[in-house]
Amino acid sequence: MWLNDKFISDVGTHLSAIYSLTTYYGFFPVSGSESNNLRTWVPYLDGFFSEFGQHTGSVLSQAILSDSLIATGSSDFTIQIYNISTRVFKFKITYTSSIYSLTYLKNNFLAAGSEDSKIVIWNFFTQTQFSIIEGHIGTIFSLLALPNGNLVSASADKTIKIWDVSTISPILIRTLNGHTDEVRCLALLLAGHLASGSSDQTIKIWDVNTGVELTTLIGHSGRINDLAVHPKGYLASASDDNDIIIWNTVGL
Repeated sequence: MWLNDKFISDVGTHLSAIYSLTTYYGFFPVSGSESNNLRTWVPYLDGFFSEFGQHTGSVLSQAILSDSLIATGSSDFTIQIYNISTRVFKFKITYTSSIYSLTYLKNNFLAAGSEDSKIVIWNFFTQTQFSIIEGHIGTIFSLLALPNGNLVSASADKTIKIWDVSTISPILIRTLNGHTDEVRCLALLLAGHLASGSSDQTIKIWDVNTGVELTTLIGHSGRINDLAVHPKGYLASASDDNDIIIWNTVGL
């Protein structure tokens, strides 16, 4: 953990690569790994608080659904739902491809992006499929729900797409082109603009409403794997170059 640009705590490790990370109650980290399990952690304490999961493949993605529920996506072709407080398995949804990205949508819907280039929207309350989105031609690495209900997807096909998912037949609103390699991650800035990180070693900032590229952030020498936004408006990026860079995006 970091505070005021200083490293303050190493909460612990997995025994294999960590592929996904989220927090619940805004504080407690949950990590998913190549060893098929999830671990919950308590900051400032040495070691993990609990370990759980029934996946038979790497845990590639996570999404918090409510104060008590978490969804996890895996290379075992399933989405699994757990009570995050008790770590109790609730149910699973079986698909036909690895689940690389998940995001919660309004009204009990969950969007899942997969290796087969499709996005499937599920009603996790009824455990039924609501709609399928086709339009990308590569793995869906990241999904982001916008405040207005639209869905943003980032793909290995180098594009970002924005979808109206309010009906059973999703509509493509626009495609954002500009990256020269696969787009790995997305984040929504406080000003409402979209940030995207890519294997082309850049971060681009976009106007979501117009699709206009506002600026490109250059500083990494490796693939951008993840983005996170600080409440004060800063953007953090993590890369294969072993660096985390903090960007001042206030005013963008």
